[in-house]
Amino acid sequence: MTSTTSPKLNIYPLENYAITSKEPLSDEDVSVQARIERLKAEYSSTGHTVKNVEAVMLVHEHNFPHVLMLQTANTYFRLPGTSAFSQANLSDNSTLAQPGLESDYLLPNPGADTIAAAGANTSIIQSNAQTLANFRKCLNCQLAPLKSDSSLETEFEDLDWQFGEVVSCWYRPNFETEMYPYLPAHVSNPKELVIYQTVNLPERRKLCIPKNSKLVAVPLFELYENSNRYGPQLAALAHNLSRFDFVLHK
Repeated sequence: MTSTTSPKLNIYPLENYAITSKEPLSDEDVSVQARIERLKAEYSSTGHTVKNVEAVMLVHEHNFPHVLMLQTANTYFRLPGTSAFSQANLSDNSTLAQPGLESDYLLPNPGADTIAAAGANTSIIQSNAQTLANFRKCLNCQLAPLKSDSSLETEFEDLDWQFGEVVSCWYRPNFETEMYPYLPAHVSNPKELVIYQTVNLPERRKLCIPKNSKLVAVPLFELYENSNRYGPQLAALAHNLSRFDFVLHK
C-alpha cells in the first residue's frame, strides 16, 4: 500500500534567531535584469547550463509559516544560495575563494535523471558532496557570523546546515525572465537550472547578514499568487510547500 504521509518540516519562531550585520558583499544582482546579464556572461564562458541551488528556510511568526529571504534594492527578493555569487564575490572571501569553485558547485547537466529525482521528491544534490560543501560555504558567506569580533576577521563560522528535500526545479530556456517548472520539450540546453532546496534551521541560531542586504520573513499568504512583487518562482512556494506537514515549535 502506498504511503500518503507528508514529509515533516520542523519550524521554530523567528524570535529564536539573533540577527546581526557584517560588511557588505559585492553584489552585481540588484535586479532581475542585472542577474540575467551576469548569466549571459557565465553561460558564454562555459557554453553549459548554469546551475544554482537556493535555500528554502522556514520560521514562524504569529503561528504561521514564513520564508526567509534576502532583500536588496528595496524591491529585489531572493533566497540565500549560490545564485548570488559571481567570481568577484568568491574572491572577496577567503572561505569561498577556492580554485574552480564557481564551476564546482554546478550540478550535472539536467536530463531524465534530474527530472526523475525531482519527481520522486528526493534531493538532487545530495549525491554530489562537493556541491553540498560549496552550497554550505555560500550560505555561510551570506548568513553566518564571523569567527571573531576582530575588525581584521574575514572568515565566517562554518555552520552546520541541515539539507532537506528538493522543493522545486526551475529551468530558464533563454536569457529572459521566464522560467518553467519543467524542461520544455524543444530545449536541450537551458541557460539556467535553479533548484529550491529545503534547509532545516535548528531551534536557535545567530545569523549575520551583509549590510547591503536585509533578511526578511515573508508569510506564505503574502507569497500566494503575488508574482508581481516576488516573481513566479518565489510566489509558487506557497503551492510547492503545501505537500509538507508543518510542525510549529514554541
